[in-house]
Amino acid sequence: MNKSVFISKQAKAQFLKVLEKELKEKIQAITICSNLTEDEKQNEIQALKLNFKKKKRN
Repeated sequence: MNKSVFISKQAKAQFLKVLEKELKEKIQAITICSNLTEDEKQNEIQALKLNFKKKKRN
């Protein structure tokens, strides 16, 4: 494996870790938010997870 491919894979792995951390923080914020109904919270969390999956694929 050449060096640029290895660096690229490392960078992508690091990027995914950052995205995952952001996802967890956003889900926690939505869960804590008291002015949303349970359905609204679940919808927001589902949207975040879907967006995460899209970013992960790219």
